[in-house]
Amino acid sequence: AHLIYNMLDCPVLTQTGVDASGNPIYSTATGDGSSFGDSKDNAKSAEGVVMGVTDYSLDATAVGRNRIQIDNQIYVLGGKLDMETVKSYIGYRVSYSYTGSGGKQEVTKITRLNGYNSSVTLEPWQIDNITTSYIEYYADENAEFKNVLTKVTFGNKPYVIYNGVPVKPADVGAGFDVTNYFNVETGKLTLFSNDGNEKSAELVIVESYETYFVNSPSTTNGVTTIYDKNQTHTLLDALNLDEDDVISVTKVSSKGGSQTASSLSAIANKSVVSVAKPYGTTEGTKVIISSATATGDVNELSSDYETIVIGTSQYELSPYYELLREKDGATYSFNNGDNLKLYLDYLGRIVFTEKNESSDPYGLVVAYEEGSGVNSTKSVMLLGADGKSPEAYVLDAQVRVKVGTTTYDSDDDAINALKSAATISAGTSIAVPVRYVNRGDVIKSIEILTAEKAKGSYKYSKSGNSFTASGATFNVAGSGANKTTIFAVPLPQNYNSYNEYKKATIGTLFSDKGDYEVAAYDLSGTTARLLVCYLKANQSASAEIVSATPVYMVEDVRDTTNNSQNVRRITYRQINADYNSESASDFTSDETSVMTKADSLKNGDLIKFVKENNEITDIKTVFIGGDTLTSETGKVVASDGVTNYHISRDGNYTNDKYYQVIYGTVNTIDTEAGNMSILYDPEANSALDNGVTGESFTLSGSVKYYKYD
Repeated sequence: AHLIYNMLDCPVLTQTGVDASGNPIYSTATGDGSSFGDSKDNAKSAEGVVMGVTDYSLDATAVGRNRIQIDNQIYVLGGKLDMETVKSYIGYRVSYSYTGSGGKQEVTKITRLNGYNSSVTLEPWQIDNITTSYIEYYADENAEFKNVLTKVTFGNKPYVIYNGVPVKPADVGAGFDVTNYFNVETGKLTLFSNDGNEKSAELVIVESYETYFVNSPSTTNGVTTIYDKNQTHTLLDALNLDEDDVISVTKVSSKGGSQTASSLSAIANKSVVSVAKPYGTTEGTKVIISSATATGDVNELSSDYETIVIGTSQYELSPYYELLREKDGATYSFNNGDNLKLYLDYLGRIVFTEKNESSDPYGLVVAYEEGSGVNSTKSVMLLGADGKSPEAYVLDAQVRVKVGTTTYDSDDDAINALKSAATISAGTSIAVPVRYVNRGDVIKSIEILTAEKAKGSYKYSKSGNSFTASGATFNVAGSGANKTTIFAVPLPQNYNSYNEYKKATIGTLFSDKGDYEVAAYDLSGTTARLLVCYLKANQSASAEIVSATPVYMVEDVRDTTNNSQNVRRITYRQINADYNSESASDFTSDETSVMTKADSLKNGDLIKFVKENNEITDIKTVFIGGDTLTSETGKVVASDGVTNYHISRDGNYTNDKYYQVIYGTVNTIDTEAGNMSILYDPEANSALDNGVTGESFTLSGSVKYYKYD
């Protein structure tokens, strides 16, 4: 039986004549019926594109039960062809065999044609531009970095499968606007070519999910209805999910978790539900439920929300949350230091945030303005939990003011209470620690805090992070549930300079055995949740570059914009660490010296820098364009008196790890043997006359080295 089965695809030998001796001459048959199997059932062979099967057709043809459409011809499914296999061929160019004639032609064999069928699947970030006749996309991250686009055309107009169901060709370009429906935000887009030309797509397969942050789900008679909590901004209508129309329900329970089978009954209040509905129908709807959440402090946040680190994990915004920020940025914003609960979609992106008001709600009111006239507004200058420079906030006319156990409800009472609680006095400048709740730039409630350890001179001990005065001791914490928020009040001559008020850290503000004028608030046991430090002469709240400050290698420098402001973006690596690229930082400082140094940087340069509130406030150059600064780099191994080509950070620098920098052109390299030779720059190195041309090195397996340019 196996031998006969193998014979079915064997070519048939046909006698085509005789030789001079009368012996028969054979040749291999070609064309229809050329194989042994075909010759037995009179099968014919052809090529074409599979357009549909049963009730599933790209061009809206009624194919019919147990039928297959190839090009414009409809055949009966025969042989051992099963429905699911044939359905997976839709859109493909195939070769096939068939028997019979007229309306009873039966396909018995079908295979994909090599060299014709190809596809590319795009994530939303890759899509750059869509028109009615073509799409442009980034092939990968490197192409995006270099701004190199790939273009694929649609010809007249493509066939479309949208969320699993073909779209009628008459609708494509009419009700189905490709520039809208192909612009996927959550899902993916597959461009399929069946003519051997990868630059054109005959079929586009769209998987596109719409996101709901669920409010008040209910189920009646097999229909689950959900509402979107932010409907005023998203404009999403109530969604009715009929269990008879939904073909799949899966659930994700954690960021990065896998999808598992579920049911519509798993949709709960504050679930994130992603729904893929076919075009023009609800039959075939797919639903993904996400109950994934995360909680933690915002430890890193770029001004454009491109870099978001909560706890130790990095997150990105979903298009849903980006829309909320676009509609009402003041309400849907968060800041460094905030403690958040995140609601995530099935891809692990942020859909909604809830701020834990009790985790870090502290602020420092640094000034007030009463205005004039009966209906004038009253405002305060507030250094908030985000730690940015103090900003002006309007007091709500009925602001809730709490002082001890007494509560008031007016902006007049708020101003009077703040003035009474002021710990400094310089016109309208004050320093009053508060808890506050704001909606945008309006303060809705404010609680004026009373010091549990009154303002006085305390000595700081780095061991245990403790402050002591006259036998009284309390602590501060740099991390954890009782992390201390620290505000620094400037010197008296700077009380009216509001940008001098800082949110500081233990490491940048306090020195071991130093004396500080501080007041402690909200003690949790012996640990202060809030500390206000009143600076003395020669004390600073700003981070400073010191010998222990890490050295970073500049990897990329480019111009960009941030909130319509032209900035410099620099990607860098810490050379003493594991070489994992750190997040890009925007230079948005108004300090001329910082911007000037940033403008001069290029890849391969070494710098030290310090950041406050995720913005770089100072830069110190270590190695710029081949020129090193010996005060930072240590021993000069090779130099021509002008340029230091090889420097070594030697062991005397106990606060910084050892490293070496060699500047020049690689002459030879053997990565397997670990051998490398480098020639110093011949144009700049005048010491060539003395025979100093370069060096050779052997790199052990434990040595990390980084090449740039």
